[in-house]
Amino acid sequence: MTREEQAAALAEGLFMSSVPTSQELSPRDARQAALRTLRKDGGPRHCAAEVAAEFGDSPETALPRMRWAREALGLAA
Repeated sequence: MTREEQAAALAEGLFMSSVPTSQELSPRDARQAALRTLRKDGGPRHCAAEVAAEFGDSPETALPRMRWAREALGLAA
């Protein structure tokens, strides 16, 4: 898995986590929350499918949540 793929998987894991966007996280805490979700919810492929479904169903809320996830992980460009 490339670095970009790992970053995407972490962002998807944090996106699908139960952590509210109002909660400020350190990159370390964000990574731990993402990894917990990835382990619990069937891995990167499952989370990617769930994220895609969220973007299809609710793009108005999915986009800000993904931005938050990427920022929390220190991935924002």
